[in-house]
Amino acid sequence: MSPTYLEKMTDFVSGLKLNDVPGDVRNNTGLFLLDAIGVAIANRKKPFVLLQANAIDRTIKEGSCTVIGHAQAFVAEGAAQLNSTAIHGNDFDATHLPSIMHTSSVVFPTAMAVAEEVGATGAEFVASAVAGCEVLIRMGLATQGAMHRLGFQSTALCAPVALALVAGRLYNMPREQIVSAAGLAASLAAGLRAFSDDGTWGKRVITGWACRAALMATSLAREGYPGTPDALEKEPFGLYKAFVQAGGYDLTELTRGLGEEWVSREIDLKRYPCSHGHHAFLDTARRAKRELNLCPEDIESVMVYVSTEARKWWFEPRSKKYDLANVYGARFSMPYTIALALQFGNLYDEHLDDRKVLQSPELQNLVTRITPKIDDTLSNSNPNRLPGTIEIRTADGRTCKFVGAGHVSSGEAFRNAVLDKYWLNVANLERGVSEQVISLATDIEKQPSIVPLMRLLRI
Repeated sequence: MSPTYLEKMTDFVSGLKLNDVPGDVRNNTGLFLLDAIGVAIANRKKPFVLLQANAIDRTIKEGSCTVIGHAQAFVAEGAAQLNSTAIHGNDFDATHLPSIMHTSSVVFPTAMAVAEEVGATGAEFVASAVAGCEVLIRMGLATQGAMHRLGFQSTALCAPVALALVAGRLYNMPREQIVSAAGLAASLAAGLRAFSDDGTWGKRVITGWACRAALMATSLAREGYPGTPDALEKEPFGLYKAFVQAGGYDLTELTRGLGEEWVSREIDLKRYPCSHGHHAFLDTARRAKRELNLCPEDIESVMVYVSTEARKWWFEPRSKKYDLANVYGARFSMPYTIALALQFGNLYDEHLDDRKVLQSPELQNLVTRITPKIDDTLSNSNPNRLPGTIEIRTADGRTCKFVGAGHVSSGEAFRNAVLDKYWLNVANLERGVSEQVISLATDIEKQPSIVPLMRLLRI
C-alpha cells in the first residue's frame, strides 16, 4: 500500500537534518525568530494577550515553558497559544503570501515550547522549524487561496497538522504516533473568517488555537489515541475535500519538491502591522507623500489599482470598511491603512489602536477620498501580491500615478529590515537584554540548548 500524504510528510519532518537545509534558509530562520520575539515583546501587555492569559491561567498553567514577556511559565500548550497570539495578534507576523500562511506565528511558538520542554538543541529547533514551515506552506499551495475564498482562514485549518508533525519530531515520537497526531489534529482544525469585515477578535486567537490543537493532538497520540492516517486525502471527509469543495486543490503540491525546493525562502517580513496585501500600496503611498510633499488637505482623491477580488477583500462591504465597527478592523481596511500612511508618513501600531486617531475629522475626510480602481490586468494575480500602484489627484489639479514595486526579502537589506523592526518593537526593553536576544536568536542553530534564550524572555 502506498504511503499516505501524512506518512510522507512525517518522514520528511522527522528525517530532515540541519546540514540538508541551505545556509540562507537557516540564516533566515534565526532572523524570523528574532522578528517574532520582537513583536511578542511589543504586544506582551496588550489586552488581547492579557485577557487570553487570564483564561489560560485557569486551565493549563504551571509548566516549564516560557511565555514571552511574562515571568510565569506554562505548560507547552499554554505557552505556545499565548506566544502565538502575541506574535499574530496585531498582524505584524511574517507571512508566506502565495500560500497565505502565517508561518512565524504558529511554527515558532510551537517549536519553542516543545524545544524548551525537552531541552532541545538550537540545531534541532532550526531543523524542526524549517521542516514545519516547508510542509505548512505546501498545505496552502495545494489550494491556491481557495480556503480563504470559501470563508476559512487557511493557517488555522492547516497549521494544526503541520505543527503536530513538528511537535512529534521534537518529542522523538514513533512514526505511527506522529502520523496519528497529525490525523487527530486535522479533526481539531478550525478557522472561520467571520471576523473579516467587522473587526472582531476572532483573528487574534486563531493561530494560538491552532498551536493548542496541535499539542493536544500530540498529547493524545502519545497516550495511544489513533488518528486518521489519510486525513488529508480521504474521501469523502478528508480535510481538503471537506473545506475545499469541487476539486479546488492539488494534493501533489503537499510533497512536491520536499527537501529539494525550499519554499520557505519566499516567507516575507511584515513592515507594517496590517494585512500583508496592503504593504506594497503603503510603500507607494509613503513614497508619494515624500515626493509630492503632501499634507492631507492637499489630496483631492486617491485611486488604488486593485483586482476585483482584492477590492472585495479590502474595500467591501463599504459600510464596514469605511465605517469601522471596531478599531481592529482598520488593519484590514485599505482606505484606513493608506489614509494613515498619507497622514503620518508611515503606519504605526499606536495609531491603529487609537479610536481618537481613527475617528478624527482629518483622517475620516481622507478615508472617504480613497477608492478602488479595477485593473483588469491584475485579474489573475494573488490579491496579496499586487504591485501597489496608486494615483493621486491633488487639490491644485495635478494627477500623479505611482507604480508600485512590491517587496524583496533577501540579503543584507533583509537583515537590516529585521533589525530595524526589532529595535522598534523592543524600544522599552533594557538594551543589554535586547542585544543578548539578538545574539542568541540569530545564532540559534549553534546554541547547545534553546533554554537560555527562552529564560531570557521571562521579562
